[in-house]
Amino acid sequence: MILFFFLLIDDMNYQGSPLLEKQNLLEIHYVEKMEIPFVPLPEQEKIAKILSTVDERLQLLKEKKEGLKKVKKGLMNDLLTGKRRVKI
Repeated sequence: MILFFFLLIDDMNYQGSPLLEKQNLLEIHYVEKMEIPFVPLPEQEKIAKILSTVDERLQLLKEKKEGLKKVKKGLMNDLLTGKRRVKI
């Protein structure tokens, strides 16, 4: 994924240059000479841990939202059927 974005951004820097063919494709010799930065493994692991934590939090929030939707639906049903009254 990082490689895709790197190539995309790098391609934007060379728009209109002879490095691109008429069909807007990168020439192979250009790609072969590219230096592609890689994130060190410890940093990748930290990023993965953060993303996993975010995913877990999002899942918990989705579950909470579904629970609140059920409570709302039940309360709306009680209000509409007259089982509960609201004092105004």
